[in-house]
Amino acid sequence: MIVSGVAKAYAMTGWRIGYAACAPELARVMSKIQSQSTSNACSISHAATVEALTVPQDFVEMARAEFRARRDLVFAGLASMDSLRFTLPDGAFYAFPTIHGPIGRRTPDGAVIVDDTAFAGHLLSAGHIACVQGAVFGLSPAIRLSYAASRAELTEALDRLAAAVAALN
Repeated sequence: MIVSGVAKAYAMTGWRIGYAACAPELARVMSKIQSQSTSNACSISHAATVEALTVPQDFVEMARAEFRARRDLVFAGLASMDSLRFTLPDGAFYAFPTIHGPIGRRTPDGAVIVDDTAFAGHLLSAGHIACVQGAVFGLSPAIRLSYAASRAELTEALDRLAAAVAALN
């Protein structure tokens, strides 16, 4: 059985289209389960998925190489910040560093970073960096950062992130 989707390989995040290749008996069972848990993918998403899967695929490797370069840029920047720890991902385009170092530190205005939600708020106000706190994934204290942006934007964001972390006492 093969189960996949188009979100990452075809830059179709948010379209929520997945697919499976399997024996017909298994497909029928999967369809029964799926129909009770999620549905209503629009016809535009279906048509875009068919197009993505049937055009020449050479761009996929080029995109993968570019995202690898972006990943390496972001993780080199994160590695220079001693208070963030991470595992290098094999896929997707997210960094998910733990933030034990900033916990308990104070922002320039005196607020204590008590958890990843407070740290995410500090990054937004001090560095104009939007992230998702790990608590929503059940992995606190951590943050999720996307590196689905240009290398120039990522370099600027890393500079702002480093400044926001360095501003903590």
